[in-house]
Amino acid sequence: RRVASAVNDTTREIGSALGIALLGTLVTISYQSGIGDAAVGLPPELANIAADSIGGAARVASLLDPAAAAPLLEAANAAFLDGISIAFGTAAALGLIMAGVISRFYPSDAT
Repeated sequence: RRVASAVNDTTREIGSALGIALLGTLVTISYQSGIGDAAVGLPPELANIAADSIGGAARVASLLDPAAAAPLLEAANAAFLDGISIAFGTAAALGLIMAGVISRFYPSDAT
């Protein structure tokens, strides 16, 4: 009994870690592809910081004059929200697929 519980806990934790890594990767890839054009014209080191994360874009924007900061922040917010939308959509689709697999192959108590 204890071994089965430990295996269950381990697989659940590994699955959670892999899911977080997958969804985080989707957010990062989407953010970095979406912020690219907004960083054009910035010095390379600032462009790299802005493209790395939404927090980095906010730090870079704080160094710029307001007229230059606004488009960067708008692009960063849009890119981040696009990434979150893709990640949540992927999670929802995987959840529905797994619900279908479980309902199809998991034995019911009635049998």
